[in-house]
Amino acid sequence: MRPITVTDATAQRIANAARWCCVLVLLAMMIEAGFALRDEISVAQANTCLGEAIAGQAEPDCPTSTALPPRAALAIAHADLAKAAQATGRMRTIWLQRAVPMLVRTRTRPHWGEADVAEAYFDVLAKGATDPATINAYAQSYRDAPYLHDAVLWRVRFGTMAWSVLSTATRRAMLDEAGSYAEGGTGPRALIGLIVTGSGAETAFANHQNRVGASPG
Repeated sequence: MRPITVTDATAQRIANAARWCCVLVLLAMMIEAGFALRDEISVAQANTCLGEAIAGQAEPDCPTSTALPPRAALAIAHADLAKAAQATGRMRTIWLQRAVPMLVRTRTRPHWGEADVAEAYFDVLAKGATDPATINAYAQSYRDAPYLHDAVLWRVRFGTMAWSVLSTATRRAMLDEAGSYAEGGTGPRALIGLIVTGSGAETAFANHQNRVGASPG
């Protein structure tokens, strides 16, 4: 059996191929890093836009591309919804229409509770708190994210307003979230108390807390 030999030319070709593979891998990593940086810049710009909208700026400086990363689209949708909540009549309709493509963009990320909350808020402004679409988006937000620290107070407040039309499962999810938030100390407990007091959920929340307090562990 003849031994396998590698000529200098073959060895050089192998070395060149290996070097090109390394170059291509590094190039792919640089491109990926560039896309990630672009996305983070878009998110930062969108969050600035949201801050301007909440502060009441007449025309927040928001990116308008529908190809934005979902996190940026969500922030811009919230900015548009904040302006819609501040407006009435035709201007409210205009701001709601602006939010639509951004909400559509958030749907490219499945099972995202924060996006479900934005959908529910959109429906509250566009259709009313007890519209079936609003209730469905609200319930879906709990199925996708049982606890959302940044949305707790809104979800609990909405739940008390729409209590009579919520399903048993959605009521239970809201009470669980409210109870978990209330465990954060005196301040959170007082906030939840203010929200539920006088609502249809007041007795249910008290019973929920009693059951949780009586349960072992």
